[in-house]
Order: sequence, then C-alpha cells, then structure tokens
Amino acid sequence: MLHLTATLSGVPLYERLGYRTEQTMELKLLGQTSFACVRMVKQLPNPGKLAA
Repeated sequence: MLHLTATLSGVPLYERLGYRTEQTMELKLLGQTSFACVRMVKQLPNPGKLAA
C-alpha cells in the first residue's frame, strides 16, 4: 500500500492515478502558517499476480 499527503489542488490528479482519500487534515508550518491537505492511499497489486 502506498500513502501520500496531497495538497487540495493535487487531489484530482492522485484520484486519477488510483489513490483514494483516507482523511482531510491541516498541516501547520512554522509561525502561524497552515494549509489543508488530504491523506491518500493506493492499493498496490499483489506481486504474485503480476505477469512475468
């Protein structure tokens, strides 16, 4: 399984690549800067089912 944290503008791209949303969260940077982001996950194929 692959996990990533996407900015809101990146969510449509990752959805087209097969990722699904796990949760929405807010990242806080130094100072008072913060932004919304989305934790996403993609299930990888079982290596035993890949063609040689």
